[in-house]
Amino acid sequence: MPARSNILQRLVLEVHKDLGPDWTVAESRLLRDARTGEDREVDVVAESSIGGYSIMLGIEVRDRSRPADVTWVESMAQKHADLPTNKLILWSANGFTDAARRKAEALKAVAVDPVESTAVPWSSFARNLVGGFIKLVHVQFDTVIDVTLADGAGARWQAGRETILTDEVGTRAATVGAILDQVTPHLRTAVLDHAKNGAGDFHAVFTPPLPCCVVGPTGETGGVRRVIFSMATQTDTAALDTRSVLWNDAVTSIAEAQFEKGEVRVVARETANAPAEISAVQLPRPERSKGRP
Repeated sequence: MPARSNILQRLVLEVHKDLGPDWTVAESRLLRDARTGEDREVDVVAESSIGGYSIMLGIEVRDRSRPADVTWVESMAQKHADLPTNKLILWSANGFTDAARRKAEALKAVAVDPVESTAVPWSSFARNLVGGFIKLVHVQFDTVIDVTLADGAGARWQAGRETILTDEVGTRAATVGAILDQVTPHLRTAVLDHAKNGAGDFHAVFTPPLPCCVVGPTGETGGVRRVIFSMATQTDTAALDTRSVLWNDAVTSIAEAQFEKGEVRVVARETANAPAEISAVQLPRPERSKGRP
């Protein structure tokens, strides 16, 4: 059975990654039920060792439009009664009924109401994510070099990253790959600004500041006039699904965008007196199980 997850659960995972370097935090972890011997899935598990004693937090997450009720609190407490967790923590997207909160307290469970971060004045990144989108541009590079031959004729040669440009006496000056790496930040900005959804083509021209040469496919040497980088692009845009929470004086945000071939996930952590810590990852779409539509 595939692991269950949702965006709030993944946000709770990110929040607990800040527990410290001595903690191991995992999502959708399977723990053995002491009575049945079967594995039970726990939304988030945080584990550490304190003073030589192991401690395991079991965190269950409820992402519903209504407050969590007594039934859910009781069912989670019963589930964890037979699991090796030392403390049960319950996160509910829309809080708890009064009775559910009293029940959680009686059962020694921690009931957490996520505090929305939009009202925090310094959480500007979290606010800017709301209603936003991600533009994903895949780029395929192709490089050619325009040269002048010894007889004055012009030619265009295909080039790869390993192609070497030399000065007039044959000393290595640079590779095409090194030039591309140097100009890529500028190309990235231009392509992101101008690429439209679907297929596109862009070109960038590099003119050497000093005379240089390159050896062609047949061994002939030519003077480099310019290096042309062609970029075939495929662009997709998708809306962001975002969640943010204020916890322990920090705002943690997660934003996800779904594309045909996978997902882009952005995670940010903001505090009042430090720049936002931002990471992003592109994840492939999980393969469907055989036999499923």
